[in-house]
Amino acid sequence: MNVLLIAILGAAGVLTRYGADTFLAARFQNFPLATLLVNILGCLIAGIIAVAGNKSLLSPPVHVAMLVGFCGGFTTFSAYALQSLVLFEKGNISAAVINLILNPVLGFIAVAVGYFGSRSLLS
Repeated sequence: MNVLLIAILGAAGVLTRYGADTFLAARFQNFPLATLLVNILGCLIAGIIAVAGNKSLLSPPVHVAMLVGFCGGFTTFSAYALQSLVLFEKGNISAAVINLILNPVLGFIAVAVGYFGSRSLLS
């Protein structure tokens, strides 16, 4: 049941993301506003779900399914932000800062290597 709920909420997150991208990308072609808004909204939702789960307002399976399924399908940026916040909250400042720096920097490097590497190989 948990896997099915995660899959259903994941599909809902993906479809919501697609809808936001489709709606906003056509209107804002000079800046990736859809991605920015989805990331910010996903972080807001993840924060609310985290607190609701911690206060037992959501059952553990629903809590996980909403975070992993919906938020994961909507944007993985919310997981990155929430994990960094939890590290800060636990007093592990150095790990939080390292996480905040490494994810975007290494992500950008990886996408550049994949993009330019495959472009030269596939041309």
